[in-house]
Amino acid sequence: MAKNNDNYYWKDSNKVNDAELLQVFPEAEQIIPILIDELNQKQKSLNEIIEDQLAVIDKDADEMSRWFWRRWLAVNEIDELSVINRRIARLKRQLRIAQGLPLPKGALSDDLIAAAKEVPIKTYLDRPFKRSGSTLTGLCPFHEERTPSFHIYPDQNRGWCFGCNEGGDVIFIAMKLNSCGFKEAVLMLSGGGNE
Repeated sequence: MAKNNDNYYWKDSNKVNDAELLQVFPEAEQIIPILIDELNQKQKSLNEIIEDQLAVIDKDADEMSRWFWRRWLAVNEIDELSVINRRIARLKRQLRIAQGLPLPKGALSDDLIAAAKEVPIKTYLDRPFKRSGSTLTGLCPFHEERTPSFHIYPDQNRGWCFGCNEGGDVIFIAMKLNSCGFKEAVLMLSGGGNE
């Protein structure tokens, strides 16, 4: 029984959006600005560290050393800065929702993204698939092949090709097949909403 509850939790928890979280935790409206301030301070500090390290790296006359230390900096500091920037953006979006402010023009709502993710991959790909246990198997949409290597996991609405090692959710697949960005794929899958 516990195993079934765990499966239900993981399936159900993926469908909770920011607006629903903020309804459950209304006190977040007071906490979010504090978190944003803390992350802004971390961001400022990390930017200063990166600038200082770049100044030291650029003084080095050896081109190979400059290349190496810039790569090291990208892996160790710039990736962390990118994570901080994404967290700040999400917290700002949550704060707008908590305050009842509209999304900025052109922003995608959680409901629109959720609607796009609900489009079944099998329906989107519109090609023959054969049931194999709990998965569906068919030809990969990403590369030419004669033996099916693309598997769809309907309970998760995800697909994976074991031939080319590509796959993901329906949004990723739409992005890959149409050579478009996240926003375009979401709008295409959700019927081109007016957001």
